[in-house]
Amino acid sequence: MTVAGSVTHRKHTAPPAPKGNKRALGNKGGRPTNAARQAWLRHRPEARALIVKQLRSEDERIAQNAAQFIIERAEGKVPQAIGGEEGGPIWVVVE
Repeated sequence: MTVAGSVTHRKHTAPPAPKGNKRALGNKGGRPTNAARQAWLRHRPEARALIVKQLRSEDERIAQNAAQFIIERAEGKVPQAIGGEEGGPIWVVVE
């Protein structure tokens, strides 16, 4: 709400869950259920074999992508620098 050039900030909160509806609660986008996880784990050996096959490929691009995939999972992705012009700060102007 703007009053004579001043800005008032409101705290945004999620609406309360409906009473008596326990299915509305929980971690919908979080960790998969045990059944989904088990289904995913069954395909893990095939996925590993495919990555090893790609790593041994004669095409350097495929081998490099496979190596990068393994390294990123083992050590984490390299942080990306974010900066403005000539390495300076980023300025955001909201009008």
